[in-house]
Amino acid sequence: MGRSLLLEILCHAQKVAEQAEVFWVSTQETPVDFEANKLKQIQNKESTSVALRIFRGGRIGFSAASGPDGAGKKGSPSPNLSLRGRGILRDLLDMAVETAQFGSPASFTFPSLKDYPEVSIFDPQVEKMPMEEMIELGNQLIARVRKYAPAILCDV
Repeated sequence: MGRSLLLEILCHAQKVAEQAEVFWVSTQETPVDFEANKLKQIQNKESTSVALRIFRGGRIGFSAASGPDGAGKKGSPSPNLSLRGRGILRDLLDMAVETAQFGSPASFTFPSLKDYPEVSIFDPQVEKMPMEEMIELGNQLIARVRKYAPAILCDV
């Protein structure tokens, strides 16, 4: 999902609400799970979520969509898959408007539209770590714990 789609969602929301903000989160992870001191599973997971929060009639409305294929992402197997068959953008907007009538009073304002500095929380070395190294690290952690408590069963 690109910046242009997020701006499109925001633009449409501002036509029906006093204020609006949109969030987008995309994750990729490869958890290596150990159970009872043994490797249990290795998975690859991807997810994308988008959320819309609006102020309409002085009340807060909210809606969100998520899924492994991307929340309305172009090129996903079902970019227009939606609850009401009108597309993810319209569904987000409709649901936020509907929830606003029951929402809490909006007693704050959203930040103005501007570019904020990027927060560096991603370490590229983590992405490069081979799966074999992740498995070995899990085994080492379990071995260190069991050195002090041999009967313990570890889940990592």
